[in-house]
Amino acid sequence: MPIAPQIRVLVVEDDTDYAFLLATLLRHEGHSAIIAQDGYYALQRISAEQPDLIVLDLHLPLLDGCDVLEDLRAHDTETPVVVVSGMPDPKSRALAAGATAVLTKPLDIGDFLGTVSSIVATKT
Repeated sequence: MPIAPQIRVLVVEDDTDYAFLLATLLRHEGHSAIIAQDGYYALQRISAEQPDLIVLDLHLPLLDGCDVLEDLRAHDTETPVVVVSGMPDPKSRALAAGATAVLTKPLDIGDFLGTVSSIVATKT
């Protein structure tokens, strides 16, 4: 049983298995989750779906995750973005681009769900 209200989450991750894992974890917590596997498709989904939260990898095909984040922040400063990246030291670059939080891979599931719960709590 979810402890937080349901939110719409866009998971932007090019690794199919990892994207599925994150989406499954979010759904298990009672949220809806959709997946985009490249930066351009992510921007389309953001526009069409208007998610409440975005989980964003930085290393993406076609358009880098920081570019996606900068494009988002040019017209939306409020949607929280959790960067989940395997890049070395992604924190400063992601925070400068407008990330709400940064987690590194391999991901600690407890940290991930705790970060999502904290963001959801601030939105309600």
